[in-house]
Parts: sequence; C-alpha cells; structure tokens
Amino acid sequence: MSTGTFTVSSVAGSYTQGEALVGAIREVLEEAAGTLRTIPVGTFLGDLPEDASPERKAHASVVGPRVEIVIRAGERAEETTVVNSDCELEDIQVDIVVVRPCHIDAETIDAVRDLAQGLSLDDTAKIRQALQYPGNLTLDSSGTPTLLVSGYLRWQRRVARVVTGQSGHVTTVNTFLGKIFTRPATTA
Repeated sequence: MSTGTFTVSSVAGSYTQGEALVGAIREVLEEAAGTLRTIPVGTFLGDLPEDASPERKAHASVVGPRVEIVIRAGERAEETTVVNSDCELEDIQVDIVVVRPCHIDAETIDAVRDLAQGLSLDDTAKIRQALQYPGNLTLDSSGTPTLLVSGYLRWQRRVARVVTGQSGHVTTVNTFLGKIFTRPATTA
C-alpha cells in the first residue's frame, strides 16, 4: 500500500504502523512531543506538500519555516534472516524537508545568503537532536506504537539549496535512517 511517497512496506502483504510513525515524527517536529530535546511549538509548521511549486513554498514559508516528512521505500534489513517469520525488520530512509523564506536580494547580497545558510544549520541541529533521542518516536500521541526500533532515527546528511528571485527560499533536506518492525500477512 502506498500513500504519496510513503511506502507502508516494501514486502508484499505485510503490515507496519506507518501512520503512527509519520504522526509521531510530525508531533516531534511541530508539537513539542518527546521526552527530551524537544522542539518548541511554532518552530516548524506543516502543510507543505512535497510537490509544491517554488512559488507555493516561498509563500507558505513567510509565516514560518515549513516541514514535510517523506518516508522513502524501505528494504529488507540484513538482520532479518528467516523468510517465514512473524516479524521482520525493514530499513527505511526518512527525509525531513524544511523550507524557509529567503529575501529576494539573496542573488546579490552575501550576508542574506549567509544568514539563510546559518538558519538552515540551526534547523538541522534542532531536528537532529529531537529525532535522534531514543524514545522520542516510540509512540504517537494516541499511544500507538510506531514500531521504530529504539524509537529514534539516525541522521545521515543535510543538503541545502538557496533559491533566489521572486520565489526566494532555502530548502534543506535532512536524511535519516531507521529500522521498523513489519509483520508479514499470514493466510489461514
């Protein structure tokens, strides 16, 4: 089953808690959820579709930095050795996309671009601390388990791009890796 770019599982006929995982990540980023190293409410806002136009991204980010969660298709984890098991591990990649406004003068003024890059680094530091803290992603706010091993993600890289002109904004993609438990469907 697939919802946008979020693949519930790459193994045909298996079940995960995909909705709980995405919900828990969004709650940590936008609603100060988690036990430690939380992000204050209002630091990041949602409502940023992955396929939004540059104009939409720039316009939406004027109110505050926008975030989107993109969970890429996973693959069977090396640790899963038994084929017919009632529980398997899947490696997943999670991209946290942050869009911030960037003044139109960024084309010509170094200080504006430098500020945008500095804010992008600050955003990454906050997100890394919150999503990498063990247990912050164990449950969503309704108490549903995310099935994410150890309840955290491991940060891998940050890529930032400054878009100048009328649609000026900075897009930062923070890539995390994690492992989730999947439960293959069984037939009677």
